[in-house]
Amino acid sequence: MDQDAKTVRQSFLEELECTIAHEFSEIRDTCGYPYVGHCLFVAARAREISLNRYGDAAAAETAYIIGLCHDVYEDLPEAGQREVDHLLDALFPDVSERESVRHWLALLTHKPSEPYAEYFERITHSRMASVIKAADAHHNGMIARWKFRLPAMTVAEGERVREKCAAYEARSARLLGLLERNVFDED
Repeated sequence: MDQDAKTVRQSFLEELECTIAHEFSEIRDTCGYPYVGHCLFVAARAREISLNRYGDAAAAETAYIIGLCHDVYEDLPEAGQREVDHLLDALFPDVSERESVRHWLALLTHKPSEPYAEYFERITHSRMASVIKAADAHHNGMIARWKFRLPAMTVAEGERVREKCAAYEARSARLLGLLERNVFDED
């Protein structure tokens, strides 16, 4: 990729980051933090996992972008989704690459009527989706995120939070184990 193309791509990536920040600006996560922080954490962690395990900078950038957008189709209204779609089209002008990105995002979108176990199993067949979900589950399982809310909870509520965090961490560990063994049907 020549320097001009890199500059244009970087500009679209920055616009995507700002769009994600804007679209999630009014949403708080279950810990009370701005939701965009979750998107940015997952993106950075997915990039790190991808780069450390596979050493491919292009795949790591794709993992970053997918991590950034991983909750768009679950949590944003259609107008926000269309804006993100437009930017993804610009970031991935190659049709095959764009279709792969849309496929991974579809895998990562939990449908309301879908049992979570089926959703999780679906992800485990894709290396890229597993990278993103491992990063997502790791962030969701970080008990430190609850630091300011746990003291105000009842003992039972605190125990439920700890159990949920442990379950997320177990999912992340399972996906990292699959990544270590490289046992995927695709990508």
